[in-house]
Amino acid sequence: MDSDPMEYARTAQFELLRGFDGRVIEEFRGAGQVALPDGAAAECVFDCVKLDDGRVMVECHLLAGAIRQLIDKFPRTLGAGVVAGRTAEGSDIRIEGAAVTRWRESERENERPNVKMILSCDEIHVSMPAGAGVRTCRLTYGLTNLEFLGDERTYFPSGGWAMDTFRFHVASTEVIVRQVEGYRDIVQRVKASRSTEVTAEASLHVHSDVVDVRYYDEMMHVVCTLMSLAKGNGVAWTYTKLWGEDGELISKDMPGNVAPPWCSAGALIGGSTARELKDFITQSYGPYLEARDRFNLNVAIGYYLASKSEGELYTRFLLACTAMETLVSNYAEKHGQGDLRFVVPETCFQDKETQLRDSLKGALREAFPGLSQAQLHDALVKVRELNRRSFRRVLSKMLEDLGVVHDKKSDLQFIEVRHKVVHEGVPGKNPAELFRHYSVLIELLDRIILSILEYKGEYQKYSDVIRFRPR
Repeated sequence: MDSDPMEYARTAQFELLRGFDGRVIEEFRGAGQVALPDGAAAECVFDCVKLDDGRVMVECHLLAGAIRQLIDKFPRTLGAGVVAGRTAEGSDIRIEGAAVTRWRESERENERPNVKMILSCDEIHVSMPAGAGVRTCRLTYGLTNLEFLGDERTYFPSGGWAMDTFRFHVASTEVIVRQVEGYRDIVQRVKASRSTEVTAEASLHVHSDVVDVRYYDEMMHVVCTLMSLAKGNGVAWTYTKLWGEDGELISKDMPGNVAPPWCSAGALIGGSTARELKDFITQSYGPYLEARDRFNLNVAIGYYLASKSEGELYTRFLLACTAMETLVSNYAEKHGQGDLRFVVPETCFQDKETQLRDSLKGALREAFPGLSQAQLHDALVKVRELNRRSFRRVLSKMLEDLGVVHDKKSDLQFIEVRHKVVHEGVPGKNPAELFRHYSVLIELLDRIILSILEYKGEYQKYSDVIRFRPR
């Protein structure tokens, strides 16, 4: 290693990190010490990167001579540790919750031997001394229709103290949510007119020379989705502002995100303050990212929230059914033990489809000699559907895998009701009965989504919050 560790940090090739998928959002290079499992510390240079999936990875280069006696003790995975030092830009940095996931010793003849390690971390703490070269940026997002009581208070000369703020961490980023000026009047106006307005702003502090706003935009999309799910009301961000370290507005962007109007559908996550909302977001953020593609979760939640908005009851019921069908179909297609949509593999069925079609055609002509060619065609066109598993069976399998408690009769009765709504219109002449089926379906969706999100806290049953109101 060069005599100047900081110069080495600036110019070194940190190639081990290239083996990990993900786009780099922030990067810190520097020199310091890494704490080893037995409590000893070794001098190192490091490259710390924050990836777009929220992971924080660190590659450390250690001088082999300083820890030669420890090399034989290095397993593939070590316990928790700490990397502490100073970045090339002059900031103090401490990286906690580190665990070595792989390491290797340099074997090039023309390269000084050293040990190179990869560490996956829980948090980065960067403190910037006065005059440090690291740029401090603040991103502010305008949030629509978010009603909350904060757990931090601010003093306003015109109105005294107000519980207007709460904060939480996701993806190693602190998010501070604060009510906008005139919050109470805005919320009252929005509720009365069923309209949409910005009621709060979320601020993120980012320490980086290059700010990739797209990463934080996507992070806030997820946060807004979870807020909407918790509050039962569409929350979206409609603008973003980027502020410099001197407080100067650098840019403002209004991407045209669709902000749903206010609806009073009843919150899934209750509580008198923001504590329950914070717990829900922090617990659910990681599982949401993991399950989003597997269940097409963002689309399913969109249908779920639309079904809880104002509108005709039969339309809301069908939207809830669509949310369920989205979850079930994606679960069946992307199930880890094969495609559950089909009784036999689709390609195997296709190989036999012509033979099955000919056999069925002969059987139909023998049983019903008077069938026309058009009638035969209508019957044969459904042959491929013979290979599809029933929706009820796949749903039951999904509920079993997710560990969702349910009643096989009452909770799944919506399937027959849906067929009647689609093919016959509103079943019967009793909207209260349809509302009962709708409430059971919404509560089943609640349990499924909360199970996917691995949420362990309290939640409110829909039927305890919302009552049927005849028009």
